[in-house]
Amino acid sequence: MTLPSEDSSPDHSSSPWLKICLGASSVLLLTFAVFTVRSAARYQHEAQLLTPDKDAPQIYGHVQKFAFTDEDGKPFDSAQLNGKVWIADFFFTRCPGTCLSMAKAMRGLRQDLGPLAGAIPTVSLTMDSEFDSPSVLKEYHQSRADGLSNWFFLTGDKDAIMRLSRESFMLAAQEKIRDDGDILHSTHFVLIDKQMQIRGFYDGLDAVQVQRLTTDARKLAK
Repeated sequence: MTLPSEDSSPDHSSSPWLKICLGASSVLLLTFAVFTVRSAARYQHEAQLLTPDKDAPQIYGHVQKFAFTDEDGKPFDSAQLNGKVWIADFFFTRCPGTCLSMAKAMRGLRQDLGPLAGAIPTVSLTMDSEFDSPSVLKEYHQSRADGLSNWFFLTGDKDAIMRLSRESFMLAAQEKIRDDGDILHSTHFVLIDKQMQIRGFYDGLDAVQVQRLTTDARKLAK
C-alpha cells in the first residue's frame, strides 16, 4: 500500500470554502464587537438619564397659578414667584398651638439663610381667610415673623386656598373650625424651585427636617 506523499496532501488553506468561512467568521466577530461597544455606551447613557442626582431634591409636582392678597392689602399672584426658589406653608392667626411653633421655625429658617433670604421668599397662606384680613395678617407678621422681609402672608377666597392646599401642594386641609378652635391643616413647609415645581416637604415641627429644608433651599438657589 502506497502512502500519499507530503506534497500530494490537499491544500486546505487555499480552499475557497475555507476562505469563505473564515471571512464570514471575521465579519460576525467584528459585528458582535461593534454591537457590544454600542450597547455598553447606550446602557451607560441610559443609566445616567435614569439615575437621579442623589444630592438634588426630587420633583413631586407643579404649583398651579394663584392670585390672592398680601398683608399690605396688595394683590399677590404666583407670577411674582416665577424664576425664584421659595417656601410655602399654610396656617391661620387664631391657631391655638402648632402655627405658633411653625412661625417660630420659619423665622429661624429665614434667619439661618442670611443674605440668601432676600432671594428665597416665604409665602404663608391662611386657612381662615374670613377672619384673617390683611390688617390681621399685618399684625401677625409684625408679632410672629418679627417683620422679616420677603415673607408674605396671603389671604383670599377660602375655597381657592383650600383647593391650592389639597390639589397643588397635596396637603391636608379641613374647612370647618373644630370645637377646640383649630382647623385641620398640614404642618409641613414646602420647597418650590424656579420652575414652580415642588421639590420637597418638611415637617415644620421637626428641627432636623427644617435644617434639611435650609440646606436644600440653598442648593436650588445656586
